[in-house]
Amino acid sequence: MQDFISRLAFGFVMAQFVPGLLSVVSVSFLYISLGEVKPSISEQLSSTISCWTASGPLQVAFALLSVAAGMLIHGIHWAVLGFLEHQYRQPKNDGFEPGPVAKSFWHDRRICVQILAGPLKVTIEILWLLICGRNPRDIAIAENIPRIKGDKIEGLKMLHDFYLHFAQFYAHTSYALVAILVSLATYFAATRLSWLRIGILVLVYLLSGLFFVIGRIQLGGLFKAENELAAA
Repeated sequence: MQDFISRLAFGFVMAQFVPGLLSVVSVSFLYISLGEVKPSISEQLSSTISCWTASGPLQVAFALLSVAAGMLIHGIHWAVLGFLEHQYRQPKNDGFEPGPVAKSFWHDRRICVQILAGPLKVTIEILWLLICGRNPRDIAIAENIPRIKGDKIEGLKMLHDFYLHFAQFYAHTSYALVAILVSLATYFAATRLSWLRIGILVLVYLLSGLFFVIGRIQLGGLFKAENELAAA
């Protein structure tokens, strides 16, 4: 029961629902801003939220859309990881093996530079996947589970509980923060800019980069631990 509650709280609510909710709110905020612009962010956000809380069916639709958006982000994120693995694949005796995502562009820079480049990297990776991705076999991520024997499955579950849920939360939220950044930038362009609003944009941008880098660090730890478990 405790394991179920943990996976529900961290694996679903944090890693899927919250990023999806943020994405739905940001897209709704952008849509309403294009039609009716309020003078302040609080009024615009209140107008956005009231559109989804006006009735019970709308609240249910909002919850379902948040789940769907979270799952979409999840799918795009793991497709990007698989695509990057195959882009940086390494020679092997019987062909090639996937390369570590950590070898992808900009990941050899200082952390401060990676944070500053994070939102750009999120966008470029998705566009790279959509434009250059071909066969699904060359996009699917290489799983370590087939290499792990039955007596090590419990260890694998512990690794996933420790790394995976939090890595997905940080990575998925970085995607949602990029959507929020676009919505806020569009709203500010339609109204007026101020130093406070520029500061808000910078803060959201840096948070997206920070969450992105933390997510990659967590995933790097997970993949390394999985490889060590499989080789033990």
